Amino acid sequence: MADVLFNASALIAEFGDEALIADLAQTLLDHAEEQLGAVHAAVASGNASALKSAAHKIKGGMGTFTTTSVVGPATALEAIARTGRVSGAEPLATQLDSEVRALCESARVWLASRTT
Repeated sequence: MADVLFNASALIAEFGDEALIADLAQTLLDHAEEQLGAVHAAVASGNASALKSAAHKIKGGMGTFTTTSVVGPATALEAIARTGRVSGAEPLATQLDSEVRALCESARVWLASRTT
């Protein structure tokens, strides 16, 4: 993983509100599985339009929390989908899945540390 995954301190410094960051972290956790599912379904069905949309949604939604680890593979998937094909997307989808799960785990750990 190329960068710090869920850096709550940096996010709080940037946005100035720990409660807001906690809400955003929970939203991330609430929607990550669905978003990853959309990527995998698009790759499995060969639907380039759906892949482009799903990758763009992840890139935009999770870009707040991390830079290269999630945004990189999401951007690459979006670029592949723009060609109208999904060939070559599977390894990137797998990488994206791994990075999103790591981001979610670090957000989960941070959220748990707030309540203990």
